Amino acid sequence: MNTTNKTLKRLVVLMTALIGLSAQAGVLVEPYLGIATMGDGKVKPSVSSTRTDLEYKFAPTAGFRAGYSMWGAMVGIDASYQKTELQLERRIGSNITDLGDQDVDKSQAGIFVGYNLPMPMRVWATYYLMGSVKFDNDSKYTSGNGYAFGASYTGLPLVALNFEYRNMEYSESETASGATSNTDVNLGELLFTVSMPFDLELF
Repeated sequence: MNTTNKTLKRLVVLMTALIGLSAQAGVLVEPYLGIATMGDGKVKPSVSSTRTDLEYKFAPTAGFRAGYSMWGAMVGIDASYQKTELQLERRIGSNITDLGDQDVDKSQAGIFVGYNLPMPMRVWATYYLMGSVKFDNDSKYTSGNGYAFGASYTGLPLVALNFEYRNMEYSESETASGATSNTDVNLGELLFTVSMPFDLELF
C-alpha cells in the first residue's frame, strides 16, 4: 500500500512538472520586413596588389524566424531574401577602375538562439549555414556562411523593432555557364527590420 502511495505521489509530481513545463513552451513564428544598409565588403585578391571592393547603400529585406521558445529562450531557423544594387570597384595599386553597378539577389538561411530579457528587449545570435549572391548576368557567389548579432525592442503592441549586424563569407564563384572556381568574398551589413512575433503556446 505504501509503495502504491509513493508511486502515485511521484506520478502526480511528474505530471505537475510536465504541465508547468508545457505552459512555458511555445512555437515562435516571426515574419519581418526592413532595410539593410551600409553594405560593404571585398573580394580578397589572389594577387596581393589587386582587390575588388563591394558596396551598397540600401537593400530591401524580407524574411522570417521560426522555432521553439521556452522560459524566455528561443531557438530556430532564420531565412531572408534581399534585393539591391551592388557597386564594384577594382583596385590595382593606386589605380581604381569602376566596374559599374549590378542588380543582385541575396539570400541566406541559418539557425538562431536568443533570449527575452526581463525588460521589453531581446537579443539573439545567428549562424548562417548557406547563402548566395546572384548577379543580374546570372553569375553567383555561393557556398556562403556567416553570423549575425541582433537586438530588439518589444514594448510596442504586435510589432518588434529590430537592429542586427550581419557578416557573410562566400567561398565559391559560379559563372552564368555553370563553371565554378574558389573565391574569398566577405560582405557585412546593418539591418533594420519591423517584425510581428507570434509566440503560440503548445498546450
